[in-house]
Amino acid sequence: MKPLFVCYKSDSKIGFWAISSKRLIRLGLILLALTFLIDGSHSSVFAGDAAMPNSKANTDPQPNVDIEQHLGTQIPMDLMFKDERGKPISLADACEDKPTILVLAYYTCPMLCTQVLNGVCASLKDIAQKGGPVIGKDFNVVTVSFNPKENYTLAFMKRKSYTDEYGIPGSENHWRFLVGSTESINTLCETVGFKYVYDKNRKDFYHSSGIMILTPKGKISRYFYGIEFPPAQIKLGLSEASNGKIGSLAEKLKLLCMMSYDPEKASYSVSFFKLVQTMCVITLVSIFSYVGISLFRERRKMAQLNAKEFDDNRPNPESKIPE
Repeated sequence: MKPLFVCYKSDSKIGFWAISSKRLIRLGLILLALTFLIDGSHSSVFAGDAAMPNSKANTDPQPNVDIEQHLGTQIPMDLMFKDERGKPISLADACEDKPTILVLAYYTCPMLCTQVLNGVCASLKDIAQKGGPVIGKDFNVVTVSFNPKENYTLAFMKRKSYTDEYGIPGSENHWRFLVGSTESINTLCETVGFKYVYDKNRKDFYHSSGIMILTPKGKISRYFYGIEFPPAQIKLGLSEASNGKIGSLAEKLKLLCMMSYDPEKASYSVSFFKLVQTMCVITLVSIFSYVGISLFRERRKMAQLNAKEFDDNRPNPESKIPE
């Protein structure tokens, strides 16, 4: 391949600066290969990926109590429950083809479930007050009791309590509190990896604390553990579950260029590999932009020099022809 020549002028002499196009292409290919290698080796698990059953959060000392991550698993959206008025409702109807925060909590829990719901409500309220995504408009919340003995009256009271606290009119139609049969509850809990144990003596449940975010089609996208959920983390999770349809430009750039989900920690953090990948792309774009601009400027200079020399050598029609 021939080198590219750029004209320059120095001391009234015209010369050429040779730029090896082979070297530029090789450098570009190396940078591209590096970005793909980093992406392929250290990418995080996204909503459509295979399940990851090894990521767990055991927050309870009791055996068989855990939240086992099943990222990418499809929720059976045809599972039937009862809503706050005792009417049958499927998970599909409760989620309404929107990104959905799924909360498993029973309504007579003396402590942990209430703390989880309080944490969810506080986080979502903070997000809404700061102009972020809103329940109903951008996403839904579905709370399912894993105690099959609870009835829809309890669900109705819980919904009123938390939607009143959330404070946005209309949210009660999109933050659902459901009850169901043992079969439906067990199927849902097994699918999402929520493991709990019922203590017959205490008449209580041993369980872990956490929430899940589902895609509009009902696939498990993200898990968050604990009883407090940082609004920034929830916003990133909703943005990712919606494929970028929810969230500001800044949040989308964070996910694209610097933030990755860590299944082991169940949270987002700065990714060194994404930063390196972004720097490679920026460097590649900068190199070709610089070369392209330089070529354009030098070719324009060469054209101007050629035009000037042509004008200087062109005979003047007003000059007298010697006899």
